[in-house]
Parts: sequence; C-alpha cells; structure tokens
Amino acid sequence: MNILQIENLIARYNLLFVNTVYIILIFAFMMRGAFTYDSKKISHKALTDLEDSYIQKIEFNLLYNFMRTATSLTGYKHTDSAKGKMIKRFEDKTNHPFWSKHHSDSAKSLISKPGVLNPMYGKTHTEETKKLLSEKKMKHPHGVGIYDLHGDLVKRFNCNVDLADYLNISKVTVGKYLNSGQAYKNRFDFKVNPC
Repeated sequence: MNILQIENLIARYNLLFVNTVYIILIFAFMMRGAFTYDSKKISHKALTDLEDSYIQKIEFNLLYNFMRTATSLTGYKHTDSAKGKMIKRFEDKTNHPFWSKHHSDSAKSLISKPGVLNPMYGKTHTEETKKLLSEKKMKHPHGVGIYDLHGDLVKRFNCNVDLADYLNISKVTVGKYLNSGQAYKNRFDFKVNPC
C-alpha cells in the first residue's frame, strides 16, 4: 500500500487521532509514527507535532469535526456544512459504528464517575432548575386537561402526572386515554390543551 492509498483510506474513515503517548488507529492497517525524545521526559509538543503531521495528510473536504491542528476543541462551533454531513452520515442508524453493540461491564465502570468523581456529587438542583428541567422534558408543553363530553374544560394541568395524581390513577392510564381519544369512565375526555 503506497502513501497515497493510505492517505485516501484515512480520509474515508474519519480517523480520530488521540493526543496521547500512543496514536491508536483501529483499522485494517496500522500506521506507525516514530520519533525520538531529546530527553526521557514525555514531550507534549513532540506528540502534538507528530499528530499535526498526520492530520496535514488528510483531505478535509471529506471530514467533519476535525481541526486542522492538534489542539483543543474547546469553544469550537460546528459549521452548518459539518452539521449537515453528520446528519447525512447517520440518517441510516445502521451506519453508526456502535450500532447493535453494547458496552461491557468493565467499559461501563471506566465511563462512570461514582462518588466524588461525579461533578454533581454532593450538590442538588435548585427548585427553579428542577422546574426548568421538567418543562424541557414535557411531552405536551401547553399541558393537558379534563374536558366534559361536550368539550368544555373542567380542569387544566401542567402535565400527565399532575392529572394522574389529581384522579389518583396511573400516568400510563392518562397516556392511554390521551392517545386513544376514548372517554374516561364515560364521563370525561383527556385532551392536550390548545396553545
């Protein structure tokens, strides 16, 4: 395989270079970059320069989410073109590299941040934040209501759960009646509130 073929293969597979002591490439081929240190200490600059040399060989018109230099992505904003490429690539869910795969228990333990490692450890959300989070998750932002069989509003609620609590029934039951359009106990309709 010559260098041109390798460069084109790199461009096609959207490689992610990890700025660590080792540059890991998991593909049908292996590329090695050798360099020597002037001292025995690890040189961040030497690794960054090596990574830059590989990155410069990539055709950027085929890629997204790539910086042209091996530096931090902090503050980077995706262009509309890059967003379009990301959307197009995963329109078919089976194209995703993790499709039908699952993390092993050991991988999950490496990912998780229990106890003091978790950024929310020992903290609680304020009531205002909890309310904002709840509003963002609402399926029906204008709420739901109980209507009589003539279509007149009896009582308005912020969400299914509030309506379920009011009637002392399950939120699943409320959802079923909302979706089916059937009358609850032949007396009331559950409807999504209009704007």
